[in-house]
Amino acid sequence: MDNLFLHMRVTINISDPWELGESRRWQPFEGTILDAKVDGFCKSLLIKLLEPFEYKKVNCEYFVANPRHEGGSYNELLQGKSVFSGLTCISPENAHSGNPFDLSWWRGGLALIGEIEAHR
Repeated sequence: MDNLFLHMRVTINISDPWELGESRRWQPFEGTILDAKVDGFCKSLLIKLLEPFEYKKVNCEYFVANPRHEGGSYNELLQGKSVFSGLTCISPENAHSGNPFDLSWWRGGLALIGEIEAHR
C-alpha cells in the first residue's frame, strides 16, 4: 500500500448510469480510499463511500476503481487532476478479502463511469 493514497478522501462525479445520476440530481459521491494497487504507479483504488446507497436492489458501499484511459494513473490525483474511471461495485466480503482488486469473478452487475478527484 502506498501511504500517499491511504485514507485520501475523493469525490466521484458519475456520468453513467444516467438514471442514477438523474435520481441524485448529479450530486457527487464522496468516499475514502481504503487500499491502492501500486506497481510503479497507482493502477487501482478500493473506495468506500461515506454515504452508501441502494440502486437496483444492490447495496453500493465499496467500489474498485480503474482508469478508463490506457496509461491512466491515480498518481494524477496527487497533482490535483481528476481521473476518468470505471468503478465496479463489490460486496463488503470482497472489499475485506485478501485481494479486493481481483474482479475475475465479476460477470456483470453495478458499475459506474465517472471522474475521481481528490476531495478539496
